[in-house]
Amino acid sequence: MKRTCKRSVVIGWFLAFVCMLLLVPQGRAQSTTDGAIGGTVMDQSQAVIPSAHVTVHNLGTDSSSTASTDDNGRYLVAHLQPGIYEVEISAPDFGTFKATRVTVEWGAPPLLTLRLT
Repeated sequence: MKRTCKRSVVIGWFLAFVCMLLLVPQGRAQSTTDGAIGGTVMDQSQAVIPSAHVTVHNLGTDSSSTASTDDNGRYLVAHLQPGIYEVEISAPDFGTFKATRVTVEWGAPPLLTLRLT
């Protein structure tokens, strides 16, 4: 009776281990399909612009995502589908900057260092 119980426990642990191994590659595979756009926003004197509004628009799917620059003027718009995007950045007391045809691929994001006037 004890031997059967030990065997059931061992089989249970083995099945749990196999299930964990099967789930790990799926989790990694999902993260490699995302892209991102990031960079820094500065003025003409190269001072950073915090709280600038960033909008990225996927030209293929017509979807948009937004973000704001942090205190160091940096922004990152993540979890984007690979494709061609339009990036628009604006801030109070500055003009609007628009970059067209920014290519997003999985892996390293395109870094756009922009100067608003």
